[in-house]
Amino acid sequence: MAGDQPLLPARPGDDVRWVPAGGLVDAVGGLPRPAGVAAGWVASEAGEVRAIRRLLLGELGVDRAQLHAAAYWKRGSSFDDLDAQNARRYAEAIAAGHDVTDPAVLEELAFS
Repeated sequence: MAGDQPLLPARPGDDVRWVPAGGLVDAVGGLPRPAGVAAGWVASEAGEVRAIRRLLLGELGVDRAQLHAAAYWKRGSSFDDLDAQNARRYAEAIAAGHDVTDPAVLEELAFS
């Protein structure tokens, strides 16, 4: 991680915090509630994304429309397992008449 730090350019006004592996949920939980409008972008392991999403929407008051959360892997599952699970969920959603291009439907599929 220390080797990655120079790759992110420092910009005035940015508040970058480097978090050790396994500490992301606690780091987000320790953030103060932002004043004004806040936005969130989260991409991580599925369990971490669910926990951080709950923190951002609940305790930190981020509006759902200002939040993008995506799980890119699931601890203990291979990519083949995840692809098969996702394909099954999408097929079920389409069969039930849901519009899988709707961001709200995609969000629900991502966290089901």
